[in-house]
Amino acid sequence: MNRYIDQLNQKYGINGHILFKAMAGDYPPCAILKSDFSICEISLYGAHVLSFIPADSVDLLMLSSKAVYKRGKAIRGGIPICWPWFGPNAAERTLPAHGFARISEWLVSNSGINQNDVPFIKFYLESNEESKKYWPCKFRLELTVMASSSLSVSLTTFSKDFQDMTISNALHSYLKISSINDIEITGIENTQYIDSTDNDKRKLQKGPLRISGEVDRAYINTENDCFISDPGLNRIICVSKQNSKTTVIWNPWIKKGNTLVDFDYNGFEKMVCIETANAVNNTITLKPGGRHTVSMNIQQSVWK
Repeated sequence: MNRYIDQLNQKYGINGHILFKAMAGDYPPCAILKSDFSICEISLYGAHVLSFIPADSVDLLMLSSKAVYKRGKAIRGGIPICWPWFGPNAAERTLPAHGFARISEWLVSNSGINQNDVPFIKFYLESNEESKKYWPCKFRLELTVMASSSLSVSLTTFSKDFQDMTISNALHSYLKISSINDIEITGIENTQYIDSTDNDKRKLQKGPLRISGEVDRAYINTENDCFISDPGLNRIICVSKQNSKTTVIWNPWIKKGNTLVDFDYNGFEKMVCIETANAVNNTITLKPGGRHTVSMNIQQSVWK
């Protein structure tokens, strides 16, 4: 593992900006992106963004202190990648929830600094014998992460198959908040959603969302930015997106949250997921040789 990390640093490391370091045991290493604007940490396992801390601020992402770092297990928190399906697999419930991208080891393809001294890194995952255990299609996935004062994440799917390929995708961001009781979410007003806590009934969001119980909603046919007003941390978090028609909002609340072994006790109080997705009736079908990119940007501003 040390030799692998040395190779990564020699090929993709940039002094003062991009560094690779070890994680627990034989777990794949992670990349650290540093600049005057922020610090960002990404695991090669799942190409999973673990942390994004803007300068003179606290993390915008929530990472559970009980997260399990074990191959075959998804990391709880940060930004897992849900692909090529969202939620349980419709045809085979024994397959991993949210697909296999988040439990696969990705490789680095490029890194650099742009003209504004902002570091970026690119990862990829290709179909292989392991992926065929979960899904028969041939593909290439590419993830680009750029860490400025805001965090930009883009996921591109390339079809390498000889027939049409239908996918769902999600950048499943866990956002850190001061208290679930004090925040308000806007940007989804007058939008239809599917309520997974109520037998998948279709409902209409009326006004801003304030959370007072378990929430698991897929807002459909929406490309709007979402905003979390958080007076406790004196900030507004904006989640903007491109080529995404589904916004998923999730908080497990008390009962479900405290049954998750890799979730902090009463951790529901300090997080909410706002996910940039194409899911449910907003799935993507790619022709042979086709491609699709979904992108997300997370940034904060001072709460008034």
